[in-house]
Amino acid sequence: MCSSGRDGDGDAGEVVVVDIGGTRIRVNSVRPGEDVDPSRMLVEDTCAIRNGRCLDSLCSIVKRYAEERRVSPAAVVIGMPVSFDAGMNVVLKCNNVPQLVGLPVRDALVRRLGIPVTLEHDAMLLLLGEARVLGTPPGETVLGVFFGTGIGGAVLLGGRPFRLPGMGFELGHIPVGVAGRRCVCGRTDCVEAYANGHLLNDLAERTRTPISELFGLWGRGEVGEELERIVEYQSIAVATGVTLFGPSRAVIGGGVCGMAGYPREALEAQVRARLQRPRPADDLRIDWARLGDRAAYYGALRVLDDVGARGGRMPVEM
Repeated sequence: MCSSGRDGDGDAGEVVVVDIGGTRIRVNSVRPGEDVDPSRMLVEDTCAIRNGRCLDSLCSIVKRYAEERRVSPAAVVIGMPVSFDAGMNVVLKCNNVPQLVGLPVRDALVRRLGIPVTLEHDAMLLLLGEARVLGTPPGETVLGVFFGTGIGGAVLLGGRPFRLPGMGFELGHIPVGVAGRRCVCGRTDCVEAYANGHLLNDLAERTRTPISELFGLWGRGEVGEELERIVEYQSIAVATGVTLFGPSRAVIGGGVCGMAGYPREALEAQVRARLQRPRPADDLRIDWARLGDRAAYYGALRVLDDVGARGGRMPVEM
């Protein structure tokens, strides 16, 4: 790794965070007590690691970031939309980068980079970062749902990250309907199959509308009806998570919700309409994510704090 720091003198306190999404890989660094500088972000297409040497490719991206940004990182945190083994090391399932399946990603990257590496579910990093900014009380149960290429879900159960052994919180792959629509996971009728970012891309292409302007067609003709169906399935995902865990707060975000004209009020109304009354429908607090991509970087600091407090181990919590 590069030995020179941000100003050429090195900085042992800097953490490099790699956020692997279905479309893009975003890399940036953060130091405790400082804001994230968006201008320092490195963005790569996720296709860059969809190959037979995916770990080498991922390692090269981290090294290139460190060299180009003149960072000497103390640690690396990687957010991934995958299912891990109980030790948060081996990838058991990864729809977006299947080449990672079966690989001891953490151990392999530690050997290649020579510094500590921690893996985390990407949605959990986002939720931890947002919870920090929202000032959620200690011990509060919080649901996070993030709509992008797919649907990411995470839960802070009593203030602690909720984990299932051998899998993530697969909110997007809860089965709904019987129409037989194929999901990226290989099954049919997952809620994500009806509310993913690819559907918006396809709709934008069919209507010859810039995707950034797509929700401007909300309520207008057949296109508006298709958008309404997507938001309807998004509300099912959120309401399902609330019903399962009974959180006092739900944080909703992701790139889709950040699009111009996205109908936030409509989604909130549909979520509450799908919940039992009086609780949780009347008591649930719905917050909209504020940090965007930056949330993962602040979440990484929380993850490292937890790892240090637990003696360097990231256990599975039931």
